[in-house]
Amino acid sequence: MERRERIAGRYELVERLGRGGMGEVWAGWDRDLRRDVALKLLFVDDGIDPDLPMRFDREGVAAAQVNHPNVAALYDRGVHEDLLFLVMEKVDGPPLSRVLRSPGGLTTSRALVIAEEICAALAAAHRAGVIHYDIKPHNVMLAANGTVKVVDFGIAGFVRSAFSVAPSALLTPAGTPEYAAPEQFRTERGDARSDLYALGGVLFALLTGEPPFSGHNAWAIIARKATEDAPRLDSVRPDLPPAMSVLVAELLDRDPARRPRSAQEVFERLRQLRAGSDRDPVPAAAVERPPAGTAPTGSVERAVSIACGIQPPVDRAVALAHVAAAAAGADAEAAERIVRQHVPAPWQGVALLQVAEKVTEPARVRRLVADAEPRLAQAIGHPHGPWGHPEDIALLLARLDPPRAVSRLGDIEQLVLEEADLEVWRLVTVAELAGSAKGIDSARVERIVDRLERRARTLPLRSESVHDALARIAAAVYPADRRCAERLIGLAEQSTAEFTWAGGRDRALLGIADIAVTADLRWAERIARAIADEPDRAAAWAHILDHAYVAEPGELPRLIDDVERQLARARRRRGRVFGSRPTLGPGHGRDLAQRTAPAIAVFDPPRAEALTWHLGPGDRAETLVAMAGRVSGADLEQARTWLGRAYRAALDDEGPMFAVRAARLLGKVVQAAASIDQQLARRAAERLARMADVQQLQPYTLAELAENVAEVDAALARRLVDHAARGATSVTGLGRTDRSAMGRALVRALVTVMAAVNEDVPQDTANLIGHLQKVDQWADTTLLWDDSAARLAELDPQLAERLIAEYHGRDRDGMLARFVTGFTPEHPDRALRIAESFTDDEVRNAALRQIAVGVAQQCHPRQVITDSVEDRPR
Repeated sequence: MERRERIAGRYELVERLGRGGMGEVWAGWDRDLRRDVALKLLFVDDGIDPDLPMRFDREGVAAAQVNHPNVAALYDRGVHEDLLFLVMEKVDGPPLSRVLRSPGGLTTSRALVIAEEICAALAAAHRAGVIHYDIKPHNVMLAANGTVKVVDFGIAGFVRSAFSVAPSALLTPAGTPEYAAPEQFRTERGDARSDLYALGGVLFALLTGEPPFSGHNAWAIIARKATEDAPRLDSVRPDLPPAMSVLVAELLDRDPARRPRSAQEVFERLRQLRAGSDRDPVPAAAVERPPAGTAPTGSVERAVSIACGIQPPVDRAVALAHVAAAAAGADAEAAERIVRQHVPAPWQGVALLQVAEKVTEPARVRRLVADAEPRLAQAIGHPHGPWGHPEDIALLLARLDPPRAVSRLGDIEQLVLEEADLEVWRLVTVAELAGSAKGIDSARVERIVDRLERRARTLPLRSESVHDALARIAAAVYPADRRCAERLIGLAEQSTAEFTWAGGRDRALLGIADIAVTADLRWAERIARAIADEPDRAAAWAHILDHAYVAEPGELPRLIDDVERQLARARRRRGRVFGSRPTLGPGHGRDLAQRTAPAIAVFDPPRAEALTWHLGPGDRAETLVAMAGRVSGADLEQARTWLGRAYRAALDDEGPMFAVRAARLLGKVVQAAASIDQQLARRAAERLARMADVQQLQPYTLAELAENVAEVDAALARRLVDHAARGATSVTGLGRTDRSAMGRALVRALVTVMAAVNEDVPQDTANLIGHLQKVDQWADTTLLWDDSAARLAELDPQLAERLIAEYHGRDRDGMLARFVTGFTPEHPDRALRIAESFTDDEVRNAALRQIAVGVAQQCHPRQVITDSVEDRPR
């Protein structure tokens, strides 16, 4: 379809808003009634999935039954040539999913209003006999006036079978794994209470920023929902009223019979919560907070005790301030006591501001800021303090209590004017302050911005990092003065001309584009077009597409068209790039296709797959694996299809490095398919095991393969890692950098395999630890360990303890530091034993601070509330 084309002689297409598995969505104009509309179009041809027309039909019928201000209205439906169309109310506003990912998020009050309006829409739908089955942030639109509009009844069900449409039993069970009720993925489809479960997930995400369940792919999420209870809201937001946590827990109950009885009941409870009603909608015993001196208070005291073991006093003050902030959400009074009793006087003011950042009660925030303000002068300029810069304090005040920041803007203006050696990172902080204070004192902010720009222009353009500094200042100052920000971005681009080493300018432009995209999408596009090196340009465009998908999805069709035009030019031919299928090579669009296809896959799967047909078999396999990973959470069948095609493409690769590349590609297929398609994963692992020359591969490749297949075939992974470790330690002539890189890969593989092998065979573990010792000695570096050690500590603390006892390599401290992270906060005693073993004071202090904060974050009435809710009669 093209712009200005008419549907049914009446609806004029204005702009394509999106394209997906259910067709295209366009903004349109109703020429008869003179109003904006949204059109959903589905092309019907021989290759279409037979489910789609039935779903399309059901969407129209379901939407027509529901007449409510919080449901996008259906105006018309029909057939035009080879397509079906629905005409709906056009909502001028973003989806809730975009608002959730935006900086700042939502206030608790606004989250409750949104949930209340979604619930009102569900109540109306249920009264009309319609079950939505796909309530999620992406299907909730926020109109320009703030009204919530529920959209997309594409997989709706009907309570009554009075409609002549395909019954839901004929359609593939559907729903979005992150939000849909667990019963929707079993043989039954659920009922109206399934919508209430999804509402609970959306409310959880509104209040925390993340859905209650997550995983590497859709099957992992579905499996967790079937076997695990949802996390408690108060474990993430202990500052919220207990009644709110109880309501969310009931909505997310695995058993539909234990959920609230109706959307109307939930609506009333949400309204009471928002209004702050004195009448608690659940029994008081279920939400009673623990008395003073119970476990939460003991946790606070323990966290303080751990932090007080830190020396010198400045480091101890920093740790105690972090502990107080961690405890503030659950117990603001205890947090204040920590600051007043334990944080030294010069830094009490800033510590109180950090506590205020975690408190949600406006009156308490104002009081904390008022108490902090007289103490702030002691921190500014303190020779041994971590919070001695006036712009840092002014920025904190601007976020917490803007009027109090006004008196400090004059000092910042003088600072930018007079201090000759102001570090770059401090200029960035001043820029952030200007952006935050725009509405406080506009005239003063304008002068600060002017002086900030003058100072930024004095930075030495020949410095290798000045482009990054200028870009960060520009992005931070953007809310205050867009024109100034644009000039600074231009100056950052100009500074890249000073790079003399090969590829330096392109790599610098890539860094600028990655920063600029957070402020202005068009800036990033312009910078990306100036990058000559294809891999760097491809990386920039992939980042632009990813950002647009989250923040500006309406821009994606235009951006994808732009990528296609670039590919056409790269191949030196006219017309669309997908007209014929010669293989794209290096410098002729290969990197651009490989990097952008996964980003496009989540928005427009057919166009993404079309890019892969112009890649060689090996490149195509690698790209399809990446695409499958991107869509697995939303479209499991598509992910499985792409992985199958990736497997076949990997076997077709006949490049000069066939053995190495085919093995690596098969390993990636195994890893990606492990939780999506177990049968394919096993088949690929068996094929990999049969490769006659697999043992001839380089140690780095063998280590990568072992890590990839460990979850599917532990025995094969064990053999591969044995070959890798023995081969690496016999290699000579490598530089230290190469040995370090190979050593890190081997350690990661060895730890991954260690967690996967049979625990009943202790000799396996002993051999793996022996390999670790040898690799550590051979690599000759102290930077071997990564987050794999932390994951091992989380998954198997006993195995981690054995590794601690038996491993004594050069990088033992690096391993122990990772284990501190893994043991905190679930096993603080183990973490403390490790921390006390460090001889380096700086490392020890960092570990103790991490543990103290982790313990403090547990200071909420989680156990008391959980027990009372579970024990009450159902």
